[in-house]
Amino acid sequence: CICYLLSVMQQFFMITPFRQGILQCKWTGILAEGERELGESERKEASAEKKEEYHTLLDTLKEMFSYLLVNPG
Repeated sequence: CICYLLSVMQQFFMITPFRQGILQCKWTGILAEGERELGESERKEASAEKKEEYHTLLDTLKEMFSYLLVNPG
């Protein structure tokens, strides 16, 4: 399973607009976009823990893509 996941991540990295989007993405923009999709009551119920999970995922993707840029082979 891990091999397939890493393969998908490498393919995402090779899609230049996707890679640039992840690397240039600001967390506040994602949060605002996600919150717009939620209803008023759901927005209030969104936990800080869940928001932190999304933030950690974005940071991890940025770190991985940055590493691949610096160490191409």
